[in-house]
Amino acid sequence: MWATLDFYHNEYLLGDSPLIPDTSFPRWEQSARKRIDRRNVVDVPTEELRQCACAVAEALFTQAQSESLSAVSGFSNDGYSNTFFDQRKEQKDFDKRVSDIIAEHLDGTEWWNLLVFQGVG
Repeated sequence: MWATLDFYHNEYLLGDSPLIPDTSFPRWEQSARKRIDRRNVVDVPTEELRQCACAVAEALFTQAQSESLSAVSGFSNDGYSNTFFDQRKEQKDFDKRVSDIIAEHLDGTEWWNLLVFQGVG
């Protein structure tokens, strides 16, 4: 675990209200680490990586809370029409958002420089 619940509350949130319930935090932090690890970041829990893990965990948690997405993009019947989110586009947009969060937290660090050198960042 890179970011503990204590780190999440005291260092990341700095007293703000948490988005992720305490009992769920370890699972979301683990999911965040897996997302960050996909970018070949070395498994050394620096301050930047802990902050990044918390930010990605919150994004993953928020996404899961709003996952009432449908594959149907829209319909029309007798003058009534409705449009739903395109799940593939929504997932692509979310993946980009997570990549942006990772870049925001690691840009300028030794890890980001390593990622850019490897052609990942």
